[in-house]
Amino acid sequence: MNKKMTAILMALIVATYPIGTIQAETVQQTIESDGDKILKDVFYIEPDTKNVILTLDSKQVMINKKKYNLSAAPTIIKERLYVPFKFVAEQILDANSLFDSANKKVTLSKYDQEIVLYEGQMTALINGTSVALEAAPILHNGSLMIPLKFISEQFNMPFSLDKNKVSLTFTDDLNRPVKGSRPTAKFSFEKEAYIAGQEMKVREESFAQEGSFVVERQWQIDDDITNRLSDLGEFLKHPEEGTHHVSLRVKDSRHNWSPWTSEIIEVKDNKAPIISGIELSKSSYAQGEKMEITFGYENEEWESLAEEIWSYKYIDEKAPFRESTIGKPTALFYPGKFSIELQLRDAYGNLSEKKEKIVTITDEVEQSELDYKFKEGKIGTVIDNMHNFNYINYDLLQEYTVINTGAKLLMSNSPESVKQKGILYRDVVQGAGRILYHHRNMIEDESEDKRLVIMIENKHDKAITVTKRREGTKGPTHDILYAGALVLKDHLNKDFYEDITIQAGQKKYLFDTGARKWHKGDTVSGMIDFYSNEEVEVTIAMVSGDTQIAEVSAFPILPRDGIHSRGSFENADRYYTLDIDNDKPYRIMLGKPDGEMEPWMQGYDALTGQEVMNKGNYGMLYHLRLKVKEETGILFNARGNIYKGAIGFVDKGSYEMPLGGLLKNVQQAVVGGVVNQDKVNELLYVLPNGSAAPIFFCFIPKSEWNK
Repeated sequence: MNKKMTAILMALIVATYPIGTIQAETVQQTIESDGDKILKDVFYIEPDTKNVILTLDSKQVMINKKKYNLSAAPTIIKERLYVPFKFVAEQILDANSLFDSANKKVTLSKYDQEIVLYEGQMTALINGTSVALEAAPILHNGSLMIPLKFISEQFNMPFSLDKNKVSLTFTDDLNRPVKGSRPTAKFSFEKEAYIAGQEMKVREESFAQEGSFVVERQWQIDDDITNRLSDLGEFLKHPEEGTHHVSLRVKDSRHNWSPWTSEIIEVKDNKAPIISGIELSKSSYAQGEKMEITFGYENEEWESLAEEIWSYKYIDEKAPFRESTIGKPTALFYPGKFSIELQLRDAYGNLSEKKEKIVTITDEVEQSELDYKFKEGKIGTVIDNMHNFNYINYDLLQEYTVINTGAKLLMSNSPESVKQKGILYRDVVQGAGRILYHHRNMIEDESEDKRLVIMIENKHDKAITVTKRREGTKGPTHDILYAGALVLKDHLNKDFYEDITIQAGQKKYLFDTGARKWHKGDTVSGMIDFYSNEEVEVTIAMVSGDTQIAEVSAFPILPRDGIHSRGSFENADRYYTLDIDNDKPYRIMLGKPDGEMEPWMQGYDALTGQEVMNKGNYGMLYHLRLKVKEETGILFNARGNIYKGAIGFVDKGSYEMPLGGLLKNVQQAVVGGVVNQDKVNELLYVLPNGSAAPIFFCFIPKSEWNK
């Protein structure tokens, strides 16, 4: 069927919407089909409008209430208002533009017009026809400036000047003719309806006219004009249930946009999985006896499971504690009744209802928990310790050597809750450096975006090289403990080398949260190791979303919060060589002064000159070099209650501690690995941001595991 659309209500719609708004809604349009005219509902998106506010002699500009920076400031010259040509052509008109510096000529092409202007000349060419100008384009402070009045008249761009404020409005006119023809946006879905999470396939057949090609796509879902997409990837993965208008427009190489075209797609509800049951081979087991647990479930046939969420807890009245442990139990180690729970998450993200299974553990002991988990468990496996052994009863290890050396630590954690933009910490580093930062956005005003940046500046008269060596950065996030653990898991995983060359007098970002939304209440956390062949100045700051790097140094220095630490600490690598006799279990304590073994780092606040102490030794990288005479299990025990972190091995990578969930009390511990005799094993540890010191590392010989 041949259909030709004739938009008879377009002018009325444009006239009745207030200037500066962009609307999307279903309207009625006349459709001519086989000679008959009928009214049909069509999803219509109002042409884009740009509301621009300029300030005379200022490089800051607002476009639709967002800040941008100009290469040159608008100004009054000989009673004429001038604006930078590049800004008008690229940011407002989105036009083809060319500056011929040899002939002092600029060419601007938009719609069916080609405008040629010459620096210093009072005439212009419009499609080859000469027209007189009231003011000539000029070169001002290195930028080409053009009279705003002339350009506004050519493109229906009204403006006003009130004192030092210039307000102008530009609406893209899709009815205005262009050279050749506008491109055509065209796409279709494979099916008319899908279940949310089901693979959605879209076929796009957009095209431009001969001599041009498609250079940009904009997709829009329903009336959400604030979040236009360059592709449909996220929508295709996680569409919301309901009926959606999916719209597309394309831009060609001549900077002409097509009209919007829309398709209707129905997304049906994705049902959560249903667990039919949890099955065990028998109803009771001995302590340490291996359990095989299976389950059945129902879900959409085409959809996979993303996660099995297991937990278990002791439920007898005599329970030593009633906290759940995250993870699927393969054996249990205390007599009485346990509840095993399962919840499923499907690929779409739906969670099932929880399903419970009760199992009884008898008084018979087949294997101890330590023996089982050092042999069968992974690094990070929780040791429940329901017999409530206190790990402080292990003797302190006395045979060790310690060397303090390595990186200079810049610790930025005060103010931890940041209530205004400013510089959080600043100091200089030469050689090995480490930056630890942990800050929460608590600024009340959420009207503008916030960023955390780490700026490095070369104040020498020659180029320097800064090399990143380890890095872990997470956030913004509400989950501080989980962020702290993932920071360390990434940081401890392995060395890498990324060289950054900084020219004389240059500033660069070592880290920038960038476009990530840092909402009020969210925390940004991280640790970066680097090496600089010359002295480099490091600045950690909270700035605006549009702050330029040249502006960072001008921000105010924020005061400490009086609770958390900040400062510079030399020799933030501590190497322990531990000689373990293996005649019995031993322990060491890190993160709290313990005789001569573990002093807190002493340093200075480079912003105030005060002496400071790093309570807990946050940012200290511990290297534990273990020498054992017998195969030895490493047990990790957090003494500050709730804990989530990571450890690393030089030759094995890094591991979350614990693998799932949190350590919630001093009774619990975690498997830290097993080391072999006659081999030096090097374990890496850092106290995670968000968790508390001290911690124990316990070293238990194999001969003691089953006692």
